[in-house]
Amino acid sequence: MEMEKNNNVTVDPSGLAFAKSMELLTYVGLAAMLIPGVLYLFGVHPFLDVHVVAAHWGEPASKFWEGVGGMTIHGYSWFLSHLTAMDMLCIGGVAILGLVPLFSITAAAVKAKGPARVLLLILLCEFAFAIVKPLVMGGVGE
Repeated sequence: MEMEKNNNVTVDPSGLAFAKSMELLTYVGLAAMLIPGVLYLFGVHPFLDVHVVAAHWGEPASKFWEGVGGMTIHGYSWFLSHLTAMDMLCIGGVAILGLVPLFSITAAAVKAKGPARVLLLILLCEFAFAIVKPLVMGGVGE
């Protein structure tokens, strides 16, 4: 039994754009999370002591932050004001990974035509609303 050597598969340009951007940005997000994470574990410029973090890891967010930093967290200013610390850069990598679908859908929408483009634009609006809603409605990650 001989297999055919010519297996041509045609993929829509919007599907290719989605897949390529998803792959590339996932690698970027993983690197942005793993590199600072390893540096943090070796004690390079931490915001929080890794041993104190481990001791309070299983607690609810409010008790965790009181235990590790003696602070009460509201919103995202705690993260944004310490972006040079390795543990905060790890969270930046997680944020990138969370936004990968948004960027990939955008890449697909640019290449799509007709009704597919309209549906992708609607999906983009829904995704953007899901991202912004907790920020506007006062979600603090608790």
